[in-house]
Amino acid sequence: MAMSGSLGGRAKSGQGAWLKLLLVLIPGLLLAVLLGLVSSTGSYFLIGILSGLLLTVGVAMFPRLLLWTTIVGGMVVSGAVALYLPQFQFVSWLVAGSSGLLMLYVGREFFRLNANQAVKSYTPNLIHLALLFLLLVLVSTLINQATLGTTISGVKGYFQIWPLMFALALIRWDEKTMLAVPKVMMWVALIQLPFVFHQYWVLVPERVGVGFGIVPVDVVAGTFGAEKMGGGANATLAIFMILVWTVLLAEWKYKRITGLRFGLLSPVLLTPLFLNESKLAVLYIAIVFLVLFKEDLQKRFHVFVVGSVTVSLVIFALLTSYVAIHADEGNVTMDSYIQETIDQNFSDKRTTRWSYELNRSSVYGFWAEKHGLEDPLHSFIGHGLAQSRASSGVIKVSNLATNQYQFMGIGQVSASALLWDVGLFGFLLVMGMFWWAWQATKELSRYFQDQPEMFALFRGLQAIVPGLVISLAHKDLFLVALPTQTLILGLLGYIAYWQRNINERR
Repeated sequence: MAMSGSLGGRAKSGQGAWLKLLLVLIPGLLLAVLLGLVSSTGSYFLIGILSGLLLTVGVAMFPRLLLWTTIVGGMVVSGAVALYLPQFQFVSWLVAGSSGLLMLYVGREFFRLNANQAVKSYTPNLIHLALLFLLLVLVSTLINQATLGTTISGVKGYFQIWPLMFALALIRWDEKTMLAVPKVMMWVALIQLPFVFHQYWVLVPERVGVGFGIVPVDVVAGTFGAEKMGGGANATLAIFMILVWTVLLAEWKYKRITGLRFGLLSPVLLTPLFLNESKLAVLYIAIVFLVLFKEDLQKRFHVFVVGSVTVSLVIFALLTSYVAIHADEGNVTMDSYIQETIDQNFSDKRTTRWSYELNRSSVYGFWAEKHGLEDPLHSFIGHGLAQSRASSGVIKVSNLATNQYQFMGIGQVSASALLWDVGLFGFLLVMGMFWWAWQATKELSRYFQDQPEMFALFRGLQAIVPGLVISLAHKDLFLVALPTQTLILGLLGYIAYWQRNINERR
């Protein structure tokens, strides 16, 4: 009987081994056949999609690797591919997919906390605001009975990288990983230089004189995305480089680095700003200075004066470089350049650079004209996602921007697009997220007052928050462009991680 039981056990063991082998072989054979079929098509799209999916699934088994893949993929790979290898633009879908996979680990964290009641848990207010925004979007979509295509286009545009923000804010990443983020951002900033030089010296000359409202230097966007004969995220490149430079400035101000290191790295980080004519860079730098140095106006006036002179020289040099870019147009002076910029954005004067009837300031008056107490529903919760979007990419939509208000440009900037899509409530919730970031960085600065490196980091991050808010009134990139969203939402999630971290320590 014992021998019989032993033989039966071996038989079962043998059957189990064969079963495991089949479970590995069958999917492997099917995958091999699928790879062969896809390869035989010669379609870069299908080959890339399948290879990317396999790579993403493999990366998903390692949460830290998945996190870095999402961040670097969003800020470096997707934008560079869009410009240099547009046939592989589906890479942005894979980055969005890797961001979505991070939610699996958010779910795991949630169940782990519920299972271990002894662990102190804190949810940053950023998450509460984000969840309220998602609820508002759902209500607006249902009430407005938006079409499926428009809704899908809106969800993809708005939320493709939101899981990254949730993952950074809610997962208990080890501090070593989070402390590495500023160092990685410095390397990402340095990587921009070869791209910027190639774009300025090679691609810009190819765009000169093309017309159709194409500004040649818009293509100088580093790895943040552009089209060879279209627009570009040069403004995102500018605010990113200023962000990294601002943290460096704070480190120098609070004696974390030497003046020599600051003096050597500053020209490197600011060089792209002199080449891509992102006019808002002037305003960003001025705001950064005021936030970082306002405390010195009374306490250390000499430091304030030195900072004022330095920043004034940088701003003057930027404006001079922008005027020089238009030297071939003849009779372009500093005064005429500044006046033209004001006219383009704040007056009713039309120029060949604008393809819309509205400009960046008149969009708000037009929204107010079409809304109000006579239409409280759309005023407060909007018309639904992507209703303000003039171009939809792959997914064709029929909405307000393409029907009733064609060529008006109602959604040409993120702020006005929010008002049309999710109404005043949605706009205020997004503004609330940035207000939270301002307050959270202030709290973190106080908490880390005895740790100069961390103190300088959060003072620098606080100084860039107003610039992020202003960027919403400049272009629509916050609602449609993956690299821009990775930068902004990743930054919000990073701040939330540290806020949760310090509150759970207390």
